[in-house]
Amino acid sequence: MKLCYNKIMSNQLQNMDISQTLKMNEKITLFKQQKKQIYQFGFGQSPFPVPPSMNTNLINNSSNNKYLPVQGIKELRNSIANFYEKYTETHINADNIIIGPGSKELLFLFSIIYDSDIILPDSCWVSYSRQAIINQKQIIWYRSCFEDNWKIIPAKLDKLLENSNDTSQNKRNKYLILNSPCNPTGQVYTDRELKDLAIIAAKHNLIIISDEIYSEFSFVTHTSIAKYYNNTIICSGISKFLSCGGWRLGFMIFPDNLRNLLKSMCNVASESYSCVCSPVQYASIIGFKSPEIIDYITSCREILKEVALYVYNELTKKNNDIIVHKSEGGFYIFPIFTNTPKAKVLFTEWDNKYSKSSTQFSKWVFNKLFDETGIAVLPGVEFGRSDSELSCRLAYIDFDGGLLLDKYQNEPLNRDFIIRYCPNIVKGVQLLIDWWK
Repeated sequence: MKLCYNKIMSNQLQNMDISQTLKMNEKITLFKQQKKQIYQFGFGQSPFPVPPSMNTNLINNSSNNKYLPVQGIKELRNSIANFYEKYTETHINADNIIIGPGSKELLFLFSIIYDSDIILPDSCWVSYSRQAIINQKQIIWYRSCFEDNWKIIPAKLDKLLENSNDTSQNKRNKYLILNSPCNPTGQVYTDRELKDLAIIAAKHNLIIISDEIYSEFSFVTHTSIAKYYNNTIICSGISKFLSCGGWRLGFMIFPDNLRNLLKSMCNVASESYSCVCSPVQYASIIGFKSPEIIDYITSCREILKEVALYVYNELTKKNNDIIVHKSEGGFYIFPIFTNTPKAKVLFTEWDNKYSKSSTQFSKWVFNKLFDETGIAVLPGVEFGRSDSELSCRLAYIDFDGGLLLDKYQNEPLNRDFIIRYCPNIVKGVQLLIDWWK
């Protein structure tokens, strides 16, 4: 008998495409192979090289081929615990940490093991909602807005939770993913904002997963909400601040009171990935305690901060009709083009060609931008925003990070530095502005 697979798959899974960030990266690679000029603002990958000492460490440990404990080696967990205590201002127990093949995989495993609904702002990383769909989670959407700096406002969160419909007679568990610095908006929560959010979280007995993957690239003071709220699980990894995306190593830090969830995570991990690559674990230890690495992180952060400032200043020049908040960290800025002259033309063209009820308008617009200019960005609709809101995530990473680190040693870091050594940033941003006029 021939199986009818569409009968055994949910409609949502049938309609799900490959991750849009990975899809964009594949498209960019294809265009580069065709020798086309591309401005790579779509895929959030670190532009900097892996720190040399970590590469050396990886080579030295390449013969280490044994299976390691599913939770990860103790020496690495100790170094992570010591590193993150500065953000929580509390003692972190290394036994409360699990090492995984990227923070993305750990977020997915948590979604599996915790029977709950999930609260997400509608300006959040694309994989949060897609993982929830795969694991058949009920998503409670928090409607963020430009006027609130894209942030979750405690009073509004409280009202949302008070009014949310439970999926059963008993109140279901809920957890909130809080991402600061935020992908895609580049915003960072202040100390005061985190304190106020902690009060609301406690009122509703939420678990918070604090995604702090960009913490080392915060341009303002970064604080973890774990400092104020005990039911917080910190999630991070080495892909961003150590430029090791392809190494696939992430981690979660659990509080003592959630050790039962950590145990479940380890149990599921043992039946899925078993352990993280041995050489990578040993090579990564140095990334959390070497003075040389700290200098490397500082230099990368200062360069990113200056690039982000350049992009913001260009986008907000008089008469651009682009609205955007200054990026406070990470790789991203989140402009809105809805009020530009070009947007009005595009709305009219779309209405004349297609149904007004279509939900593909913004994708069509930004595909058109890519085809005509080579500028690759991800539309805001991929992050939960309205299809009619012509927003996008612009990743300001199209520069030679190795070159900039070298030049930064002897030259002042300012606007002229960016103009001199970041030609694709300069040309691409200007081309983007001109296209929307």
